[in-house]
Amino acid sequence: MDDSSAPSQPSSSSSSPTNHHSDAKGALQKDTQSHALASSGDASVSPTQAAHSSPSLHPEGQHLLPVDTPSNALTDSSDRSTLLAQARAFLTSPQVRSSDYTAKRAFLVDKGLRNDEIDVLLREMPLQTPAIPPRTYPAPLPSALPGLLLGVARVASWVAGCSVALLLVYFRFIYPRIAQTFHARLSLRRHQTGLLHRLTASLEQLKETRAETAAVLPRPELFRDARYGQCQTLDDVLSASTDVSENKETSKDEASGRNVPPETLLRCAIADVVKTEQKPTSEAIFVHLEGKMPWLREEDGLSFQELLWKTLSTSSLFRQEEIDGISTWSYVEPVLPPFPPLLISLHKLKHAFPEHPAQVPMGGRFQHTLQAMSDLTGYMSAQAFSSVRSAFQGDSQAEEIKREIRSLKSLVLNRRV
Repeated sequence: MDDSSAPSQPSSSSSSPTNHHSDAKGALQKDTQSHALASSGDASVSPTQAAHSSPSLHPEGQHLLPVDTPSNALTDSSDRSTLLAQARAFLTSPQVRSSDYTAKRAFLVDKGLRNDEIDVLLREMPLQTPAIPPRTYPAPLPSALPGLLLGVARVASWVAGCSVALLLVYFRFIYPRIAQTFHARLSLRRHQTGLLHRLTASLEQLKETRAETAAVLPRPELFRDARYGQCQTLDDVLSASTDVSENKETSKDEASGRNVPPETLLRCAIADVVKTEQKPTSEAIFVHLEGKMPWLREEDGLSFQELLWKTLSTSSLFRQEEIDGISTWSYVEPVLPPFPPLLISLHKLKHAFPEHPAQVPMGGRFQHTLQAMSDLTGYMSAQAFSSVRSAFQGDSQAEEIKREIRSLKSLVLNRRV
């Protein structure tokens, strides 16, 4: 076998190349002796060959062949074949089979074999698989469970300690303040609830009292325009105001409609806009008013326009309706409430009495002065005709009646005069 096919052994098979080489030599010497004895018995080796074979087993590593002599020249070929047979048996032995390739080769060279013979012998040897070293495993690591349990115990102790400290601080300092705040808010809410209940009870009582007294109290007087009640348009209102101003000689403001109630102006303006087949919107109403009364466009008319708008938007006589997304206004006729029973009875009593003839006024425009003078004369006459009372005379009911009669008598006499 050549060098490439020779089996190689790991470095752990021997401590050093020298020791391994010596071990291989000893094994080879032992095998050589055993094979020499076997070959002497089988091949009937001569005593000369047996004598010359013993020096080859010397531990010092002497050559297998002795020094050439004339007697050994005849048996050179047979010795050579014997030496090759011994070397082949040596290489096939179990002890040498696992030896180092270099040690085998060095030992065979020392025994006198040539390189070509050694290569042939090694090539004839069967291929040896390298010995598998024993499988070793690392030592198992120490268990981490005790350390883990210790860490968990430490963490649990720290958490428990911190929790106890936090609970102590909470119940000692924070919880009392929270409890006080909660109770204060609860008491405040109860107080507010009590006040609301009292207010609700008071409102219910007031509502009941108002419902009871509303029937007795007089109703508010509705708007009644006695002067312009018959007017239906703005032209009628302006003409009526002009006639009144001419009769009473009033100012120009009343003649221009400044003193006309805003309810009347708005009512007539809405009627005029409806007659023109337009929707009575706020813009159309004010445009119509400005057309009839130009003074509304002036600075003085702005305040009156504000009064008109306030009356239109707040008065119960005007109602706002939305038609097709357009806001329109309409006038609502006030419903007059029925007269109270007492007023109806008084009217009936008045009509039951006979009518007195109309008295002709005397004195004309000096009637008031004449009435005052007559009253003064009557008073003086009553005082003049009254009897003088003494200091010891006491007042009585009869004296009072007499004095009243005298006063009435003097007044009647003065009126006749």
